[in-house]
Amino acid sequence: MRVAVTGASGHLGANLVRELLKQGREVRAIYNDDSRALDGLDLETVDLDVRDAEAVSKAIQGVDVVYHLAATISWERREYPKLYDINVNGTKHVAQACKKHDVQKLIHFSSIHALVPTPFDIPVDENRPLVNGEKFRPYDRSKAAAQAYIQNEARENGLPAVVVNPTAVLGPNDFKISAMGSVLLDWYYQRMPTLVQGGYDWVDARDVVRVALAAEEKGRIGESYLASGHFTSVKELAQTVGKVMNIKTPSWVCPAWLAMFGAPFSAGWAHIWGKQPRYTMDSIRILNENPCILHEKANQEFGYEPKPLEDTILAAFDWYKEFGFLDNPSLSKAS
Repeated sequence: MRVAVTGASGHLGANLVRELLKQGREVRAIYNDDSRALDGLDLETVDLDVRDAEAVSKAIQGVDVVYHLAATISWERREYPKLYDINVNGTKHVAQACKKHDVQKLIHFSSIHALVPTPFDIPVDENRPLVNGEKFRPYDRSKAAAQAYIQNEARENGLPAVVVNPTAVLGPNDFKISAMGSVLLDWYYQRMPTLVQGGYDWVDARDVVRVALAAEEKGRIGESYLASGHFTSVKELAQTVGKVMNIKTPSWVCPAWLAMFGAPFSAGWAHIWGKQPRYTMDSIRILNENPCILHEKANQEFGYEPKPLEDTILAAFDWYKEFGFLDNPSLSKAS
């Protein structure tokens, strides 16, 4: 059974294609520009932009299953047009190609950010409404719009699609060094003297892949499944890194209000140097939102249980070491 994976060179994509290959599947890896995560693997590669509907249709022709991961992430509000074009229009192109070429199953990777986080004192599950309206962050709106389109097409127009909503991803095969991977490495190299108040639900990339593969086999058409892990404060996460790697990590926690005050200056400085901001007002808000994100639905239908956080951190750093990121600080920043 031939499988196509969009966004195959990203953090989740790199883990997914490796697991598919372990299963003996024939993989067509679709990526955009950067193929580092795919080098040396026994698969077919296609370089395209999901905003190109014709290219997407051609790439999906002849496959049986599609995993759609291709997306862009930004917490900056000025980036909404790009977010919408890639995350929403790109998803529509993939869905339309799946229908055109009679794909048997489409697994769409959405995000926990597609769901309304409030009220904060009630656990988040798949029954939460999707965000909608300009009061929400642009990235969240783009992922929600894409998920809404997929689920509507599945329920109303016969698209054989299932949705997976991961939380904050950590783990191995992080070739481009994700934003959180960069934080882990900053702690390792002692480049970050302070922490930010708050926490989040951190999930192993390999666990998200397990949920997605189960969704292909058992997922109900039109349904969504949360792939969450463990809520841990930023301080506790740093302490776990320190314990696993036997290093000193930051201990002082900057209050959220103070970090919010400094965020515009951090963003302005990053823009001057042509870099992504280390943190923004939105990213600080995210760390202080709902602390309880459930995965009971995936547990009941797929038998899913997330790995211990320490195992995830150890696997991530074992991989960073294997690929030279612990020996060369210049390689260890997000790209």
